[in-house]
Amino acid sequence: VKGWMAQAGEFGARNRETLADIRIPMGEGIPATPTSRVQFARNLDSNAPVGTTVSRTFAAFDSLGNTHDVTITFQKTAGLREWQWTASGDGVTPDSHGTIIFAADGTFSSEDDGRITITAPGAEDIIIDPEFGDMTQVATLDGVSTVEISASDGLAPGVLKSFTVDSQGIITGAYSNGANRPIAQVALAFFPNPAGLLKIGEGLYIETGNAGTCRVDCPGSSGMGSIAPASLE
Repeated sequence: VKGWMAQAGEFGARNRETLADIRIPMGEGIPATPTSRVQFARNLDSNAPVGTTVSRTFAAFDSLGNTHDVTITFQKTAGLREWQWTASGDGVTPDSHGTIIFAADGTFSSEDDGRITITAPGAEDIIIDPEFGDMTQVATLDGVSTVEISASDGLAPGVLKSFTVDSQGIITGAYSNGANRPIAQVALAFFPNPAGLLKIGEGLYIETGNAGTCRVDCPGSSGMGSIAPASLE
């Protein structure tokens, strides 16, 4: 089966000249993905006294796949709708801090450009952009802040365990570390006169001048047909 192989989940040019045999590398490994984004959600209690602190811990991955525990501590300031955050943990640099400001209705208003930087022995430094846009600051009945880590993008190393094919012919690999990324895409060929192809048996045909000029493209684009996953043709 011919198509286009992805490199690290990304496709290059997809045309007739770049066609290659499609290979599904079962068991092949992919490197770790360093953590670069951590998203926070839910609520900080607006009735919390000035100076109140709330802490949450998450694991950050470095470029070697090692994990580093990072604790984010939110502290309410005299600004009433303002909370300062500070990151701490093994290798976390002292400049890892910032400020979050909420609007009068408790919705997120703004933040500074604070980042978390972690020195990882033998690996590249981890630089994380924390995101607070899904957080609120409203009163709670029990006085408990419910802020939590809702998403992060770091992953340990993994190996290809299975794959799926969609109607555009994109073969997506599922890896043991939870990653999903494109492996390849099946190509389709269009002939103006398919009856002009030379049949040679076992479902195989040879291109001839009577069939017209062959056009190779991605399934579902430029008038091409689509792929029927999990079906025999």
